[in-house]
Amino acid sequence: QWNALQPTTGELRVLDSMGRIIQSTQHQVGSGVQQILLQTSTWSEGLYTLQWIGQDGSNWSKPIMK
Repeated sequence: QWNALQPTTGELRVLDSMGRIIQSTQHQVGSGVQQILLQTSTWSEGLYTLQWIGQDGSNWSKPIMK
């Protein structure tokens, strides 16, 4: 979940602990609080990184643990 400052299109990536992209999806978001649900049942236990790259220049990354 994150707060988008303006509407944009972007890519949400999931990277494994070695930095490899294991999932990549395109999303169009509005301004305000955004929430995207991920299916994690096929992921192994461990550390992952969520990475957002928006066409408006927004970007962030967040570590997550499964």
